[in-house]
Amino acid sequence: MSGRKSRKKVSSKVEWSGTQTANLVRRNGAIYYAQIKIQGKTFRKSLVTEKLTIARMKLAGKLSEIRAAAVNAVVFDAAGGGDVTTLGACLGRWIAGERLRPDLKTSTKEYNERRYEDLMRTLPVGVVATGVKSLVLRTWWQKVADDYNPQYANNLLSIAQHALDMQVEAGLIKENLLAKCKRLKIPKVIRELPSGAQMAALIADVRGQKSRFAEESADMITMMAYSGMRPAEVWALEGKRDLLADKIVVRSGKEGTKNYEERVVPIMDELRAVVARRRKIEGSIWSIKSPENAMRRSAKRLEFGFTVGLYACRHFFVTRCLENGVDIPTVARWVGHRDGGITLMKNYAHVTDQHGMEIAKTVKFG
Repeated sequence: MSGRKSRKKVSSKVEWSGTQTANLVRRNGAIYYAQIKIQGKTFRKSLVTEKLTIARMKLAGKLSEIRAAAVNAVVFDAAGGGDVTTLGACLGRWIAGERLRPDLKTSTKEYNERRYEDLMRTLPVGVVATGVKSLVLRTWWQKVADDYNPQYANNLLSIAQHALDMQVEAGLIKENLLAKCKRLKIPKVIRELPSGAQMAALIADVRGQKSRFAEESADMITMMAYSGMRPAEVWALEGKRDLLADKIVVRSGKEGTKNYEERVVPIMDELRAVVARRRKIEGSIWSIKSPENAMRRSAKRLEFGFTVGLYACRHFFVTRCLENGVDIPTVARWVGHRDGGITLMKNYAHVTDQHGMEIAKTVKFG
C-alpha cells in the first residue's frame, strides 16, 4: 500500500465567467445570466438560454427587471414596518413599498392597488402565520384560478407567494405553502384584425360621422394604426416638438413611454397628411381623450364581425409591417420593445410563419 496520502480532486471549473458583452456572464459554461452591481451589491438573473445571440437580445430587458427590483427593495425597506405575522401585514408592507416607488407610472400604481384589494378580500389575511394551512391556501388558489383570467390570477399568486416568503425569512414558517402551486398557462390568441382595406374604410367612416370630433378622432386612429404607438403615447404627442419632417419622436417621462425611453418612428405615407395638419399645433395636438367609441360604431356599421379597440391599431401596424417583410428587430424598435424582437416572435408567430412560407418559395439551391 502506498504511503502517499490520497488527495481529493479539486475542480478547476470556474462557476461564473465573463463574456465580451458588458453585464453578460455565463454559469458553469452553460446558461447565460444578466449581471449588474447596484450600490455595491451584485445582482444576477438567468436569461434561460445557452445561446449567445439570444442572450444578447434578452439582456437589456433583464437588466431593466433587475434595476426595478433593486429600486423596489430599497423603497420596501424605507416603507418600514416589521410586522409579518399575518398575510395582511405582509401585503401591507408590499403595497407600501409599491406606493413609494418613483419608477412606476400612475396606471401601474392603480393596477397594484386593485391587486392589493383583491388579495386582502380573498386571502385569510387575519390569521397568524402558524395558523394558515396548506389546504386553505390551495383552495384559495383554485378559486382565484376560476374567478380571474390566467394572467391576472398568476399576478395574484406571485404576490401571495412573496408575502409568504417574508414569513419564511422571518422564521415564522418553515416553507412557502404556495411554492408548489403551478401558474396557469396563458392561452395564445390569434387576434382578428382589420385588413388594410378595412382599416382605411373604418378611418373614412369615422371621419364622415356627424360629430364635431369626427375629424380629430379619425386623425388619432390614423396616427395609432400607421405608427404602432400605444394610445397613451399618441395622446402625449406635441405638434412642433414631436412631429418632425420625416419622423415622430416618442418621448419618455413620467407618463410617457412604457419603458421610459425615447424612440423614433418613421412617418409612413398614410400618416403624412395627418402629421402635416397636426404639426402646426402648439403643445398637445389633441382635445379628445380617446376615439374608441367612434371606432366601435364604425366597425359595427361596416359589419366587421369582430371587436375593434384602440390596441387593435397597434397590432394592425405590427402585423402589416411583418407581412410586408420588415425585419423583426426593426419592428420591435418602432413599437418600443427592448428585447430585440423576442416578444414579437412569441405573439406574432403565425404572421412570421406565414411570411416564412412565402419567402421559402423564392429560395433556390442550384
